[in-house]
Amino acid sequence: MLSSRYDHSQSSRTLLLLGDDDALRSTACRALEEAGFEVVEAQGLAMIRDRIRECCPAAVLLDLPMRWTDGMDLCRNLRQSLLPKDVPILVVSEQTDLETIRSAYQAGATDFVTKPIHPDLLGHRVEYLLRSARALSDLRTIQNRLALAQRVAQLGYWEWDMKANRLYMSETCQRILEMDNPDPEGALHQFLGMVHPEDRRKVRRALLASIERKQDFHMNHRVLLAKGAEKYLGHEACVQLGEDGEPARVMGLVQDTTERWKAEARVRQLAYYDSVTGLPNRAYVLENLAQLLDPFLALGAQPVLLCIGLDHFRRINNTLGFQAGNRVLQIVAERLKTASATLGHAHPQAIEEDGVAVPMIARLGGDEFLLVFTHTGSLEAAKQTSKDLARILAEPVMIEGREISLTSSMGLGLYPQDGNDPESALGNTSAAMNLAKKRGRNMCQVFEREWSQKAQFYLTIESELRHAIEQDQFILHYQPKVHLGRNRVQGMEALVRWVHPKLGTISPVDFIPIAEQCGLIVPLGTWVLRTALEQMAAWNAEGLGDLCVSVNVSGAQLQQPGLDSLVMELLESTGVPAHQLELELTEGLLMEDTDRSIALLSRLTQQGVEISVDDFGTGYSSLSYLAKFPLSTIKVDRSFVKGITTNRGNAAIVSATIALAHSLRLQVVAEGVEEQPELDFLRGLRCDTIQGYYYSKPLPASEFASFVRHFDGHSRLRAA
Repeated sequence: MLSSRYDHSQSSRTLLLLGDDDALRSTACRALEEAGFEVVEAQGLAMIRDRIRECCPAAVLLDLPMRWTDGMDLCRNLRQSLLPKDVPILVVSEQTDLETIRSAYQAGATDFVTKPIHPDLLGHRVEYLLRSARALSDLRTIQNRLALAQRVAQLGYWEWDMKANRLYMSETCQRILEMDNPDPEGALHQFLGMVHPEDRRKVRRALLASIERKQDFHMNHRVLLAKGAEKYLGHEACVQLGEDGEPARVMGLVQDTTERWKAEARVRQLAYYDSVTGLPNRAYVLENLAQLLDPFLALGAQPVLLCIGLDHFRRINNTLGFQAGNRVLQIVAERLKTASATLGHAHPQAIEEDGVAVPMIARLGGDEFLLVFTHTGSLEAAKQTSKDLARILAEPVMIEGREISLTSSMGLGLYPQDGNDPESALGNTSAAMNLAKKRGRNMCQVFEREWSQKAQFYLTIESELRHAIEQDQFILHYQPKVHLGRNRVQGMEALVRWVHPKLGTISPVDFIPIAEQCGLIVPLGTWVLRTALEQMAAWNAEGLGDLCVSVNVSGAQLQQPGLDSLVMELLESTGVPAHQLELELTEGLLMEDTDRSIALLSRLTQQGVEISVDDFGTGYSSLSYLAKFPLSTIKVDRSFVKGITTNRGNAAIVSATIALAHSLRLQVVAEGVEEQPELDFLRGLRCDTIQGYYYSKPLPASEFASFVRHFDGHSRLRAA
């Protein structure tokens, strides 16, 4: 095993990234390198073994699933034979079910992160993982030293003669208990008096039960020494019977386990408490929530879960640094503690061993907090509590001499109505908080039961989506674009359709957002681009005409390094001329990183690829920026085309857009044209190209070719 001959430096900043998800590798490498790490990659066991020997990684990032091997087996192999035991393994996976998470930890994972990962937090997650690994390594060193000392040291021995009521203690036992020459006749009473008041009853019961049942006993307890110090003891004893078969004496061993207990407490602190705020973390909540709340349910109280997310917290980290961000988190934690003092009901049955009781506050990660409290009033009373907390959290925070204003988005759920187990209750409440952020932030969203059905549909689609590409379940339809001036089919837009063998045809409206969220949009987009170009090559061979196929590009594709290289490779491999490909991007994508977008699109247009802005007018672009992009076409969104003949506002927008485009020497495509009056109106505005049901719905490849061959410019030929 490598741990016996492998010199792992605790100061190493090298990370080993294992996985074949190009999008994740690109995102992770960039984020980790910005955080000061050196990232190396490997494929195959031999290369992985060589990389470990060469670079001595501080941690391993393992992206699951993997195409070339079973990821869980690889994780198990890393933990058992390839890596030193103190090197942490961070598993990144698209799968969020409990069985996958449990399997990862059983295989040797140190931590688990679900995709899509947050690039800005990844470096800090790894830093925390390395700090934890170093702390655990230190703890193992302490435990090893203690184990060695225990093997060579004498244990404290005592013997109680029950008939004479005399207690004998060895010198080591006296030293452990700090008792100097105790009187044998009073030593037992003295010892029992030293037992911690909270443990005294437990020790007496264990000793008496052992004598009564004539059995050995094993227990741990605390003692208070003469100078006020507290020790933890491991205690074992056995009962010796007299000639009459009755207990005659009790003999025992004591061992000072204080250091071991402290080490275990430190491990527990790392595992169950947040290092920044000191609050319980997500793991603690999932493990203890039900036990904490059940006594209150028995009393008829209603447990409430309030998930709190700080709005735009990332801006604080980006502008003031992560130390300032951590200070904000600490202030928020203190405010929640103070505010929660007036919430809920106290009940001794609900108090945990470490003193946590309802109301309970936890930091779930990032800017997300959880407040659990109980009430006997209405849901409106709980919502009012959220408003009071929001007002408290909104008070300005002074950080490094700067005043920072905070707002928060909250999700409110009831237990067990909104999730009958901690994981589902927490997930549903967090989903409500995320919806509050999407709806404008600085508000509280109550969880709604019908979301569960949507969430189940989402999980089903996500699970099936992962196999759809390799099982060839996608097809492309092509919607014609008709040039009004030339009165001919100028090209087509490639639109993906998912034909599931059991669920039937699934709308892109349902699966495209899911593909974007779970990191599958890049391989899907690559498939669409390749398939569309292969079809165009086939049409070129058939002499269908000099057409141009439009393919939509997602934000993830645009951010992926080497998009221009991929496009040119596919054009070259299919033999399609570059001018026959048009990439469609939305305004929002262009404006996310203008300098990078301009450079990328310029490289493509220099090779002859056309660039189009889709859904123009629905975003927030600046005209000064728009003029800088190497565009060829602007597409007017269908929301403006609909009702263009009756809605003056829409008519003005479309007219201005066409005039703007022509002034920039750009072509205009109007989407969603369905009626003759709309077509006539657009023709009058000198719109270049029409796309919509007026001429045709999206067609399979075979029907599209027939449509082009028989098209004569009349609406009577549009598809039924």
